[in-house]
Amino acid sequence: IEAAGPAMHRRARRLALTALLAVAAGNKHHHKKSHEPTKNVLWLLVDDLRPELGNYGSAAARTPRLDALAAESVVFDRAYCQLTVCAPSRNSFMSGRRPDSLRVYNFVDHFRATTPGAIALPEFFRLKGYVTLGAGKTYQPGKPPDYDAARSWSREMPYLALQKNLTRCSSRHGASNKFLDVCPEGGTDDSFMDRRTADYAKTAMKIARTKRAPFFVAAGFYRPHLRWHVPKRFYDLYASTSIRTPRKSRFAPAGMPDVAWANEGCHTMTTAEHGTRTVKKDAPLPEAMVAELWRGYLACVSWVDYLAGDVLDAADALAPSGDARPDTVVVLSSDHGFHLGEQASWTKHTLFEHSARVPLAIRAPGVAPRRTGALAELTDLYRTLA
Repeated sequence: IEAAGPAMHRRARRLALTALLAVAAGNKHHHKKSHEPTKNVLWLLVDDLRPELGNYGSAAARTPRLDALAAESVVFDRAYCQLTVCAPSRNSFMSGRRPDSLRVYNFVDHFRATTPGAIALPEFFRLKGYVTLGAGKTYQPGKPPDYDAARSWSREMPYLALQKNLTRCSSRHGASNKFLDVCPEGGTDDSFMDRRTADYAKTAMKIARTKRAPFFVAAGFYRPHLRWHVPKRFYDLYASTSIRTPRKSRFAPAGMPDVAWANEGCHTMTTAEHGTRTVKKDAPLPEAMVAELWRGYLACVSWVDYLAGDVLDAADALAPSGDARPDTVVVLSSDHGFHLGEQASWTKHTLFEHSARVPLAIRAPGVAPRRTGALAELTDLYRTLA
């Protein structure tokens, strides 16, 4: 797009906004004509999720519930984040402002400090009389402080903060003493943070329905963020799967400047079989280890798929008609993507496609499902939903 010139760039952006705003416009115009109640919003916000889903063409991922949601949604095939780092990306789409406007580029600043007059997306809905409740990783923990509880969220339940002790693998590698990145474990589902996030979202919708108030509920799922610690049965889904790992793209591109590559946050990767290996741009990890790591990521994606399906079932069960589709907008999105060995990287923090591109699907009342190749970006969500 940059090479094509500014005119084509502007045209692409207009197409993206037109496609996104059609979701909102169809909803709002329908509301004006029929005087139906204000629509609810259920946001399935998934950390580190690249478009590694069945509906995005992944041959390996088992994601039946998110695929079914996509079949009823407007699916954006070319959606991108503003910055491929958790905190600035989340500050950006939660405020509807770009990192350059907010002056938030790292894990130090946050929009409440740099742009105190900004109205966050959940805050916008709270000020309109919505029940606004959230759980897990919606905002980056601490950025802003306390998940912006005083301004973004209503008071029916306390915000359910991300609990790091529920996201850690209990096993370490004997030689390096590092926690395993590939970590199937037993135990009950509620010993995992994301199960509690899903249950909170279900309770939040129930509270709003009981009050007969519109709701904005955000379920911030932590997986597939490292470490890939989920119930063992989701690893078992891929026990016999032949996972095709990247080959041609396993090395950093020839002539690439060093600044374009990153291993920030993932300087090493650890598995029980292969031990701890340093991530280097000129020395990709062994292919057998890459396959094991892919299995961990996919197991996490299937875990989130299962939990998202549970939340969607609850949304239907709690709806007066037994079907949430007539009165609830559902959004599926991420904060950025993730490298799974492509360009020899195992992180985000780059401008490569695997790091910057995100899944984005919106199911809205009165809006026909379709796919679009128009460019979209996560800042578009604010103006689409608000």
